[in-house]
Amino acid sequence: MTSEGVWTIVKDQSTENLVAWGTFDNTISELGWAQLHVEASEGFDDGDQMFAAGYVEGYLTRDVILAFHQNTKGDHDELRESLNDFMTTQDKYLREEVAKPANKDDVFWMQVGLVLRQFDGLLKGYNDAMSEHPLTLQELWVINMDGDLIELETALGKGIDVINKPCGQEQTETEGSDSDLRFKHQDSSVSSATQTPALRWKKSLVNTLSQHAVTSEVGAGGSVLAPGLRFKANAQTAASATESRVLDSTVAQRQEELNAKFTRLMRRSRCTAVVKLTEDNSDILMAHNSWEDYVEMLRVYKHYQFHLSESAKMAAPRSSFSSYPGMLSSTDDFYMMSSGLAVIETTVNLMEDSLLEKMCAINGIASWVRSVVANRLATTGEEWADTYSKFNSGTYNCQWMITDYNLLKKANKDNKDGGGDLLPGTFWIVETVPGFSHKQDMTKELQARSYWPSANRPYFAETREVAGYPVNDNIPIGSTAHPEIVGPEKDVESDPIGQDMGLTGTINQKKAAPLPLLTCPEDCSDLVSFENNPRGAVLRNHAGSAWPKDGSMAHMKKLMRLNGWQAAGGDGMSYDPSVAVAARYDLLENGGAIATGAVDAKIVNAAGMESMTAQVIGGPTTQDHKAFDFDDWPEIKHSEMPSKWDFPWFEAKGFTAEGTEGETSADDDDDDASDDVSSSSRFSSHSDSSGRSSEDSLGLVLGESESESAGDIMGMGGKSPIVAEAVL
Repeated sequence: MTSEGVWTIVKDQSTENLVAWGTFDNTISELGWAQLHVEASEGFDDGDQMFAAGYVEGYLTRDVILAFHQNTKGDHDELRESLNDFMTTQDKYLREEVAKPANKDDVFWMQVGLVLRQFDGLLKGYNDAMSEHPLTLQELWVINMDGDLIELETALGKGIDVINKPCGQEQTETEGSDSDLRFKHQDSSVSSATQTPALRWKKSLVNTLSQHAVTSEVGAGGSVLAPGLRFKANAQTAASATESRVLDSTVAQRQEELNAKFTRLMRRSRCTAVVKLTEDNSDILMAHNSWEDYVEMLRVYKHYQFHLSESAKMAAPRSSFSSYPGMLSSTDDFYMMSSGLAVIETTVNLMEDSLLEKMCAINGIASWVRSVVANRLATTGEEWADTYSKFNSGTYNCQWMITDYNLLKKANKDNKDGGGDLLPGTFWIVETVPGFSHKQDMTKELQARSYWPSANRPYFAETREVAGYPVNDNIPIGSTAHPEIVGPEKDVESDPIGQDMGLTGTINQKKAAPLPLLTCPEDCSDLVSFENNPRGAVLRNHAGSAWPKDGSMAHMKKLMRLNGWQAAGGDGMSYDPSVAVAARYDLLENGGAIATGAVDAKIVNAAGMESMTAQVIGGPTTQDHKAFDFDDWPEIKHSEMPSKWDFPWFEAKGFTAEGTEGETSADDDDDDASDDVSSSSRFSSHSDSSGRSSEDSLGLVLGESESESAGDIMGMGGKSPIVAEAVL
């Protein structure tokens, strides 16, 4: 008997007396995704529930975990030793903190401990099922740190000590208010309305002249401050023509450097996200696509249901999220919780390399752990932001968007005719970079704009300054410059944007003012701008107009798969396939193609939150483009993945309040979807016949031989467990 007790895996058995059970639907060849449902029983200790849930997942998904590991491990070979040291240090730090008497009754650390128990079960479940291909603790940590590795590997590659040096006490958290809302220039010397795109571009670049001191070159016309600080022009001294030419040359050089650096970072970035408020304020759609190397397209959409004790303060017993084999978080990220919160994010690229020094494995907690803990504990957007901001390790830097659908539901109930204001707290943003976080209620801004775009650039001035971005980079749109108005009816038959989004009839823009349209590349060549970047322009031109609630899901599906590069009648914006909403770097020409880009899309609205159902699609966009095919890229490992990626949208259904799990269904109008997408095998971890839940009496249930009946349980009574090669 191990220290975990003796457990047994049983197949196709009643859930009575079981600690946890699950089903795994491997529909990757039919839909581009598999689905996993795991549930734990309330009759057992919290730690046992989480260990058993992890074990069930590891056992059920063993084949795809191995394939994901083998497909991706080569990406980390150069830094393998350093990564293992970081993972060992982080794991040791967390377990020591959880074990401290002072943290025993701290619900935050209690939940961290439960995440570790689930992780331990996942590792053991996999290793018991795949003894010929075992994973180490460090290897499973690397899989779960998939998002955190983006900047961590950069720091380790530079030789920065982020392993033994604890996070300092200088962590800064700020919280904004409505008066801080931006989308306006703070430089009053030149009206933004009169600035040309070229001038806006130049001013933004001047703000970033920090890494290369040019004070002597600029001369009396201005001075360049330390990293993160802005260029200050001396309005009382007129720059000479010579100084102006020097400045133009310096700006051009810095522009090229900044663009080159950001392009490199974008190839390691993740995601485009949009939050869209319908025109009557009655619905909010949260949409997300993940950017990554195509070698990572082995996807599992996961649904959990846990019944923990009251002491665990579990605000969300049910959750559904996009994920990958072997991961306990999303890392895309895209989450739906039974607490009524939906959470998505896009990464924030660090333009200030000195921030890498503030990453840590000690006194900080990896983002994937913090996101899971926040999901389970938070009841409001503000609580989520507060919880996630604790113990910032700096290893995964993001702009997180949190929508509270409980408040949306309440607002709809209070305004039966629709058109009422959103309630404060409905929409929160939290941005984190190493050593710093900023969080703010952005409900008024969402209502004024009608949408929120997120494309790997920080929004808040404070975050931008710390992260090394120009601060004054946006034209004056949004709540500050566009108060709520009642606009005239707009005939969409003459509106190319409305037609492109499939709108018909007329739209009465009741709330949000129309935002000025942008053209590319003139208005969207500022790669580091929050608003005036290529994707920002596309998102504004499509999501900035009013959307009726009816048909909004269809519009969002089209937007999240949009790549107008060389498309017939495209979007008039995407002059490069790698900067589109649904990027495809594999379409780049002249030898620049690489197999990376947007690999999926996920969308949820208020109705989906009620039923824990998301609209999901897998693979690079095929909207106006040929399907990606691994046969054209024979050098790329893609074990357990299909060659050609051309799949329909489908509904990913989680656990409902009644505890039932939904069946997967593809769009009815797509004849290529498989009819047999709900077949599954059920495996479970359960206790011995006494039903006792203490650790030494629990059975670590490991499989039955296929020659045995479903009721025959093996591996009990101290015998060696038998792992079945069951067909999943």
